[in-house]
Amino acid sequence: MNIDNPISFNFNNDVEKTLFEISRNDHSFISCCQIYFKFVKPKEIRLPTGNKAYYIPLRDLLMNLFEKKDFYDSVKQEKEIISQFHEQDIIYHYRNAEIGRQHRILNRKKNCVLLQLYSDDLGVVNPLMGKNAIHKLTTFYISIDDLPACHSSSLSTVYLLLLYYRKDFDDENNRRILFAPLSQDLKSLENDGLILPGDKTPTYFTISTMCADNLATHELGGFTRTFTTGCCCRYCFTHHKDMKRIYQESQTLIRTTESYDIQIRHVEKVPSDKSMYGINEASTLSFISSFHPITSLPPDLMHDVLEGVMPKLTSCLLHSMMSSRLCTSKICQMINKFTYGNNDKRNRPLALKEKDISEKIIRGKAMEKYCLFLNLPFMLFDILDRIPYWFLYELFREIWDILYCDFPRKSWLSTLQTLIEEFLQLFQTIFPEQFTPKFHFLLHSARNTAKYGPLKRQMNLRYEA
Repeated sequence: MNIDNPISFNFNNDVEKTLFEISRNDHSFISCCQIYFKFVKPKEIRLPTGNKAYYIPLRDLLMNLFEKKDFYDSVKQEKEIISQFHEQDIIYHYRNAEIGRQHRILNRKKNCVLLQLYSDDLGVVNPLMGKNAIHKLTTFYISIDDLPACHSSSLSTVYLLLLYYRKDFDDENNRRILFAPLSQDLKSLENDGLILPGDKTPTYFTISTMCADNLATHELGGFTRTFTTGCCCRYCFTHHKDMKRIYQESQTLIRTTESYDIQIRHVEKVPSDKSMYGINEASTLSFISSFHPITSLPPDLMHDVLEGVMPKLTSCLLHSMMSSRLCTSKICQMINKFTYGNNDKRNRPLALKEKDISEKIIRGKAMEKYCLFLNLPFMLFDILDRIPYWFLYELFREIWDILYCDFPRKSWLSTLQTLIEEFLQLFQTIFPEQFTPKFHFLLHSARNTAKYGPLKRQMNLRYEA
């Protein structure tokens, strides 16, 4: 633009004047954002402790989203595709799985859209205090579970819903106040719905699942918060000390909604029996009519497998090579000098050290550990025949190919269960000291796939990508 031109000069002055006028204070700026950009202003929640929390009104958020015709059309088209897999062998979506077919709101309200919740903690550094001092915050996000899978990990389809200090969650009265606005909005959306643009009848909204790591899931579900003692599995009543000896799911007593409800009432009367059931209290999210800790808290493949079973197996296999007189420095060299393909470069794992192999440690982020695991056969191709227990890797790759597939089949699940049971028994026999509760959680994967559909769509990696 030529600034010497009088028209250009006047235009620049007008733009500058308008920008200064809009941003002269917070109120003016936010008001303009609400008018022109459909900004949804967070509501401030004041707690008895003096702290504040913020809630983004869910009804307003959804109205803004579904005003976009292409967004609404995309949801409609995906729901039509999902309906084609009803009673089919392929489990395309949560709606086609056992819990989705039994969902109370979905069965009662046909024109319904599913929402998925996600929670995580984050640390904010306080510059006025020591480098280790943090103010931990808890965040709740929401996404549309009926969007096509290709949009799953896009940041533009994940929306902040609630933000509060982590320490405020510990008080029961605070929890009631924190979740009151969300409770009111969800009840209204489930019972009254929203009249979306172009529609004459209401569209209802309800929760499908709640995604979080194991600690947060147990906390929100009212389960025990320790994974080293007692009944620490939210799928069954297996005691921690017995997990190493149980390789078949048929040997476990599965939790049900009925048993959970009975035990909650019992624990409220006899608190000393909490450890017997692995249940501490009623779920914080019990205000959501479609939520139940037994049916609404799916497993997370990211924490259980990518950061649990997978790196543990990798470290054990690498360590076992030391006993075969394979030089650790040579192993590290083969792995660290490997040339990654274009799709793997961004997830290149951290350099492996000899100390890591001897201490059975795989460092890095979830996707870096995953990248190392997938490329291990290519890295060590020349010495595969000299690696003890390599059959464990091959067996787990078979398991993972089914577990992580986009559209699992019901007919595959019996095979998946057999493979998992074989893997767990072999691993525990060969590496008895390396067994963790995450290996036990794997035992329920076939059942959970039947219950929730593709577990890939339930993993935290979708939100943390």
